[in-house]
Amino acid sequence: MTLGYAQNGCINEPMIYICEMRSQNLIPYSFTMVSVFFNLVELSVIRHVKCIHAFVVRSCFDKNIFVTTALIDMYAKCGAIDTARKLFDMMNERPVTMWNAMIDAYGTHGHGKAAVELFNDATSGHQAK
Repeated sequence: MTLGYAQNGCINEPMIYICEMRSQNLIPYSFTMVSVFFNLVELSVIRHVKCIHAFVVRSCFDKNIFVTTALIDMYAKCGAIDTARKLFDMMNERPVTMWNAMIDAYGTHGHGKAAVELFNDATSGHQAK
């Protein structure tokens, strides 16, 4: 349902649906959380991103690599590069998609040197903390 809402441009419905799930003591899957992120990325509103981030932490999804990669991407698209990098640095496991999200964030916002340095770290074996 949440992905369907997100794919059809419904902005508020996915969050309402997740809140309804939580009120019934149902725990959303990481896929459910990531599907909500698509709406927020389209909006590029930092307060929405912070709100969903808090929800992610309260729901114990903050160490999920898929959810965190999506958070990194969301923060970056809203221009909060420092916050995106803090999330990136907090992760012990960093799949290629997470590296790509952070490198893209730097490149998109004109931080070419940081993007190249991070790319070099990724390709030289510094993938883990």
